[in-house]
Amino acid sequence: MELTSLLMIFFGVVCGAVFLCGLYFFLYKGHINRVFREPGKKHTRMPPPHRVLFGLAAAVAIVGICLIVSVTKGAGTLKTENDIASDLWKNPGVGESWEVEADMRENLAAGIAFCRETGDYSFGVYIQKGEKPGFVFRYGGKSTSIKESLRAFVYGDEVALISMNALQVAQVRSASGERFYVEPGEPFVLVIPGGGFEFYDAQGNPIPLTQNRWYEVTEIE
Repeated sequence: MELTSLLMIFFGVVCGAVFLCGLYFFLYKGHINRVFREPGKKHTRMPPPHRVLFGLAAAVAIVGICLIVSVTKGAGTLKTENDIASDLWKNPGVGESWEVEADMRENLAAGIAFCRETGDYSFGVYIQKGEKPGFVFRYGGKSTSIKESLRAFVYGDEVALISMNALQVAQVRSASGERFYVEPGEPFVLVIPGGGFEFYDAQGNPIPLTQNRWYEVTEIE
């Protein structure tokens, strides 16, 4: 649940508590006045307003603690490509006008934020770890291999490919034969099945990455 929704729920609880407290105060005042008007009769004893106020305050505090715990549990986890993009925009030096490319699979996600005017960029790699759903940041920043060639991050049976696409890659084929298409010269992020991959230019010619000095593969633990 988003933080805004949680705050709205908490605000509603506080408003409800204030309303109940005010209503009880008027009922209590009417009861006391009736006691003074009819001193010879027995009247139902009502708890004083300060006790009711303490009870409502305790209830509000419990709800607040539950909301804080809920927010804390969800902090730092990302579940969609938009979450990845938002997280990259928070990086130092990343402007709001920067473009973002992101991709994800079951256990691995990655993204790159870049500025066309300056050629600057920032990337991030995220993994699904533990029982709590959502991705957590694992690796990121800048890398010469991403600017000049391509960098692959391997995690389990998935691999994230990140590049500013100086090599003019147009097509990626995974070991299973699945094909992924990108715009030549455009920065890209692809998360594909592991086991190997091949790159091709717009004419269908293979791009021998292993012969490129900047090509880099990183195993994520």
